Parts: sequence; structure tokens; C-alpha cells
Amino acid sequence: LGGVDAPASRLKSLKTVVKELGHKGRTIDIFKIDCEGCEFESAATWFDAGVTLRQILVELHGNPAPTTHQFFDFMYENNYVITHKEPNIEYPRAGNWYAVEFAFLKLSPDFFEGHTREKASNSLKLNKQ
Repeated sequence: LGGVDAPASRLKSLKTVVKELGHKGRTIDIFKIDCEGCEFESAATWFDAGVTLRQILVELHGNPAPTTHQFFDFMYENNYVITHKEPNIEYPRAGNWYAVEFAFLKLSPDFFEGHTREKASNSLKLNKQ
């Protein structure tokens, strides 16, 4: 799965997969993606595929700031909250966890009503001062 269709590498966008399977308009209860680094690039396309994703299970690779912060902001802006986090202990790099599994659950926008959350990417600005 990629952010865009790339026939030479056999990558397809979620939108293309949904269309090919005839799933447009459906609800996908669990969407699991472990694409070895494409998650940051492809995430922006997950929500325009014509389906509702109730739960997203994703393995994030590395910790490229500000990309990681922007990813979590993006998920929150689309009404997802983290329900689980687990380091992939099979593949540590230099003693650090290179990959971390996250589970997100889509909640009703009503859940967030009256709650203001500071963007995670704003913390980068504070740390630079």
C-alpha cells in the first residue's frame, strides 16, 4: 500500500484497493498497515478512499520529527485516539525502538466537543526556544 499508485513497484493506494474490491461506502472495522516506512507518506490518503476506518493498527518506523508529530495531529484531527502502543522489540536499532505499533480508534466528533488539544507539532516550537 502506498500513498499513490506506482505500477512499477506494485504499490497501490487504499483508494485503488477499495475501488478494485468494490468496497466504496463500506465500513472497515480493522485496517492494519505495516508498510516499512510508507505510513507517514500514505496516511494523508487513508481518509479519502471512500470507506470508514473504525480502527487503524499501524506500525510507525523511526521517529522523524516533525513528521511523527504531524502524523499524531492528523489522526486526532480525524477523530482518532490512541488505544494501544507497543514497541516492536524484535528489531531495536542502536538500543532504541525503531518500530512501534499503535492502535487508533475512531470516535464520534461529539466526544471531542468542548475539548481543545494543543497540537503535538507545537511542542517542537517550544523545544527550540
